[in-house]
Amino acid sequence: MARLGAKVSFVGKLGNNEFSRFAINEFSQEGVDTSGIIKEEKAGPYFAFIVVDEKKGSRTIWWTDQMVSRLKEEELSKDFITSCQILHLDEYDLPAALLAATWAKEVGVETVLDAESPQRKELLPLIKLIDFLIVPEEFAVGFSGTTNVEKAAEFFLKRGPRVVVVT
Repeated sequence: MARLGAKVSFVGKLGNNEFSRFAINEFSQEGVDTSGIIKEEKAGPYFAFIVVDEKKGSRTIWWTDQMVSRLKEEELSKDFITSCQILHLDEYDLPAALLAATWAKEVGVETVLDAESPQRKELLPLIKLIDFLIVPEEFAVGFSGTTNVEKAAEFFLKRGPRVVVVT
């Protein structure tokens, strides 16, 4: 989004290691505001390898979160969160994401959730606060308990999001 001219900020924890420095440098080069980064010595970003099979039209992602340090609720800045126009969240720091989404809703900030883990039923309170839900097909059908993607999307639409995107 920063490449398209939008003002973008990142909130999370990164440390003093090669992967963190790489991430911060890339953010900076792309015009992403990094003032929301909390420095924690051994923290690092998610790390992923993506393999694309062009013949099958599929992809496989191998990833690890071994270096990731979870963002805690008390580490969030309400002023920072409520000053944005759109808040994009993931499911991994759930208590912090829930608090951030609550603050965002209070002041009319639009919220986006990119979720992946259908077995995490505790995501429902967060989903109820979300305007735009983005989920893979496996999540949509697994979480909703249906095998039909359209019915899965309807399941989510009845629970809060204005828009549901199933990939």
